[in-house]
Amino acid sequence: MNLKHLESFLAVVQFGGSREAAKRTGRSQPVLSQHIQRLESTVGTDLIQRQNNGCIPTERGRVFVPYAESLLRTARRACALFENNSLAVAASSNIGTYLLPPYLHSYLQTHPLEDVELSIHSNPEVERRLAAHETELAVMEWWNGRPGFIAEP
Repeated sequence: MNLKHLESFLAVVQFGGSREAAKRTGRSQPVLSQHIQRLESTVGTDLIQRQNNGCIPTERGRVFVPYAESLLRTARRACALFENNSLAVAASSNIGTYLLPPYLHSYLQTHPLEDVELSIHSNPEVERRLAAHETELAVMEWWNGRPGFIAEP
């Protein structure tokens, strides 16, 4: 699956058509259309319903959106591994809101990073994001002992 095709698909969905998506992404409308056609060929179904006044995702396209977003997030995180200047942190709500900010601030004073992504979720979602490699560090109230990860109180 081509990441550029996913980006084009998400842009058309986000902006409601290829005209606005072309303006926002700097890609031509024919390129966007070609990307979406190739993506639809790859997944074996129509993802976009083309109309005179724009485009809307099909039912399968709407279901596919979070997967496409996840694939792109994962690709960005994978590339960031080699840049050593970014960090993705997922935290549970209480920790992320009340406890983590001063520690994160202190860490960044001695370890400056270009990009820090902090996302706050429920404990199960933080665990899911860690297991799916959508985050590099999880800070949460509990841990289920999943093998392959290091947990420290």
